Amino acid sequence: MIRTLLLAFVLIPAAYAQASDIPRTADGRPDFQGYWSNEFLTPLERIKGASALVISDAEAETLVDGIRAERATDKFEEATAVPEAKQLARVRGEWRTSLIFDPPDGLLPLTPRGQAQRAAFPVMNDRTAGNPEERGNTERCLAGPSRAPILIPVEGMFNQIVQTPDAFVFLPDHFNDVRIVRIGGKHGPAELTSWVGDSIANWDGDTLVVETTHLRPDESARQRVVMGPQSRVVERFRYVSPNELLYQFTIEDFALYAQPWKAEYSFTRTTLPPHEFGCHEGNHGLEGILRGARVAEERAIREQSNNQPAPKAKP
Repeated sequence: MIRTLLLAFVLIPAAYAQASDIPRTADGRPDFQGYWSNEFLTPLERIKGASALVISDAEAETLVDGIRAERATDKFEEATAVPEAKQLARVRGEWRTSLIFDPPDGLLPLTPRGQAQRAAFPVMNDRTAGNPEERGNTERCLAGPSRAPILIPVEGMFNQIVQTPDAFVFLPDHFNDVRIVRIGGKHGPAELTSWVGDSIANWDGDTLVVETTHLRPDESARQRVVMGPQSRVVERFRYVSPNELLYQFTIEDFALYAQPWKAEYSFTRTTLPPHEFGCHEGNHGLEGILRGARVAEERAIREQSNNQPAPKAKP
């Protein structure tokens, strides 16, 4: 009997935090303020070869070894290329093989239109170095990872949350990209757009529910998902424990996806503040990419010219 209870304690994932355990603001709301970190190897979609969404310690160790071995080659996927991460995402005590948990297969339920839109989006490589407009908006210092949904970039991420009765402010350590969410407000007119869309929030008990609309299709696809002005993103922030903040999001767009799909991961509290990230429009990195591409083009032209056979002498 005692052994059964101990096994149940170990195997059952942690539930949501008790109301009395979580920090609260002066007006009684959950206080999410502080520094939070994310470092994991789990990609948005299911890892190839994974048996299920939730796996055992032994399976997780095997998958991590495979990812790290693949990362040592030139064939690894950028989505699992976090240099600092050494383990899969852990949510309520469970190892996860994808951020997506619905649909159950952990894959994006793209419609033919959604597949075409994703396929049409340019891959960032030397073939898209013709001009700044072909490069990513994060690379151009126009927007960072705070926009909805929040997807962790390849370096991992430290974040700061600031909260007032009227606003929820999310600041990542990438691109100085602050998202200010109005609590209890209404969406503005569709004609007013921004890189991060229009976000409003309301409280559902101890869960902060954020709804984002008015998204830009050219910006959202930079996060490995496709969206458009008609898309709707609903995010939920809720404490699992005083040091674990569960983040869930749902994307609904029946033109691009066969069904609404859901994903989740956890933020872990840390005492480390976000690093200063110096980025501005017209930064030196982008200038170097474009200049390097022109040098490579000139070199290819010279090599092609030198390799051409000499013209035949006239009789």
